[in-house]
Amino acid sequence: MTARRSGPAMSDDVERNLDTQARRLMDLEAVIEQALTEETVGQTIAPAPQHQTYEQLTEFNDEFRAEQGWTSVELEETLTDSQRDALEKWRRRHRLQWSTVDLAMLGAVGLVGALSAWLDSETDSKVLALGTHLKDLDRVRGWEQAGARLPIDYMERGFGGPAHRIKSSGHDLARILDSLKQIRDGEFRGIAWLPDGVGMGVKDGRYAGTESWFEAAGLLAKHLGADIVTPMGLPIPGMSYLANCKNKALRDFARDSYSGMRPGEGWNLRSGLLTPGLAVTATELIVRTHVHGMAMLQTGSPRLDEREAGKRSELLLAAHTLVSAMSVGKVSFVVGGHLAMGNRRDAFRPQHIRHLNIPALLRAGTLAVTVTRNEVLRRRIPRAASWDQLLGETGLAWQLWRVPSEPARVVLES
Repeated sequence: MTARRSGPAMSDDVERNLDTQARRLMDLEAVIEQALTEETVGQTIAPAPQHQTYEQLTEFNDEFRAEQGWTSVELEETLTDSQRDALEKWRRRHRLQWSTVDLAMLGAVGLVGALSAWLDSETDSKVLALGTHLKDLDRVRGWEQAGARLPIDYMERGFGGPAHRIKSSGHDLARILDSLKQIRDGEFRGIAWLPDGVGMGVKDGRYAGTESWFEAAGLLAKHLGADIVTPMGLPIPGMSYLANCKNKALRDFARDSYSGMRPGEGWNLRSGLLTPGLAVTATELIVRTHVHGMAMLQTGSPRLDEREAGKRSELLLAAHTLVSAMSVGKVSFVVGGHLAMGNRRDAFRPQHIRHLNIPALLRAGTLAVTVTRNEVLRRRIPRAASWDQLLGETGLAWQLWRVPSEPARVVLES
């Protein structure tokens, strides 16, 4: 009997077939043992058709199990330690297939991504309105007063205007140590770019320093806390490096994207990370609730094994890729709309980058690395033996080989 299986994924029918074959082999061994001990053989083995496909084998075994009343799968109990180890490696090598329910869940995530991309400006306006409300609180006003007249708020020539926070390192969270040093020393330090493209170092020590780093950190925290709820917010961490680099195109991109068409409509910490992060958080909640909920229904526990965790990473990658694609589509739609109206100048303004969901793109990138690593580890696990290899390794003892007789040869010695 030979059977061919298309597709490597482990499923319930595979375990039923293995359990059935194990039970039938145990019955066969019992019959042989009775025959070898010259006992009366009172058990018969039902023959199975030869040269079955995997589907035919499954149908035969399911009917046979129903006749015998085998309702449970006791596969683990019939395996040796080495066989259990081989089965576990076989399971780990093959990823879990996605179900129809998984695809429906991804469809729901796609809807969330579409809504978040289409309504990103409105959502950011709501978050900004909440920040404006917070700014009126006495505590936030106290922070603003306590953090006033710091060197990082230098507003002289080359550093003033609504976008002054990106023109130096003082408000950049990626350069927090430089901000603390300026407050601690009471000295502003920056680079002013002249119209001819020449950078000029600027220092101004007219500010009062602090007696300790702890005091400087407290003033900086209050100052940034008051600034983050304003329409301009804080720059994207690291963008002040671009705003002060030698390349004029990069400087213009950083400053124009932060400034926006109007105050509050630029690419800042709120619109670029916090507001898009809401869609990323919703995506994580939907996928994780789905995966752990399905595990709870199937096993009674929300804990995931190695393969289920791998499937969760795959679904998260697909979900965040969908959300990212929706945001890329929003940018394309905005640019295409301006081009359709003949407004080429506004079509390629840097401000449109605010519609990109950067957190989703970053999350998708890290998940792609995780999924690729899992696939590499799975491929390192040796493949399971084929049916023909198994027959060659374990079936020789049960085969009778007919050796044709040869005529006797007589050797005469002189």
